[in-house]
Amino acid sequence: MIKYIFIVLFGILLNAEACKTTGVEPSSTGFLKKKIAELEAKAVYNPPASIWRWEYQDSTYFYVTADCCDQFNELYTASGELLCHPDGGFTGRGDGKCPVDFSSLDSTQLTKTLIWRDDRK
Repeated sequence: MIKYIFIVLFGILLNAEACKTTGVEPSSTGFLKKKIAELEAKAVYNPPASIWRWEYQDSTYFYVTADCCDQFNELYTASGELLCHPDGGFTGRGDGKCPVDFSSLDSTQLTKTLIWRDDRK
């Protein structure tokens, strides 16, 4: 019985470790801090706003979720320039202006890391 409890607890710990976020790194651009402050100045989104770092080939992007339904999610370059809207909108397929069809990539091609999530209630 104790063996099974240990296995369950070990599994829970592994899962918790996998769900950790990286936080905003000191080397991140001022853009991220500005974007977070901008989001925190607004009412809480439903679902809560979040910022993800996307890494594809040799490029880094920042994906910012929109407030609810039928709105475009934003994709920024590492320097903070709005690149495109990879998804969202009425069709759910974004604005069609992204240089890559990110929705067709799997986790071996596109690495997504949670940088920040609004934890306000």
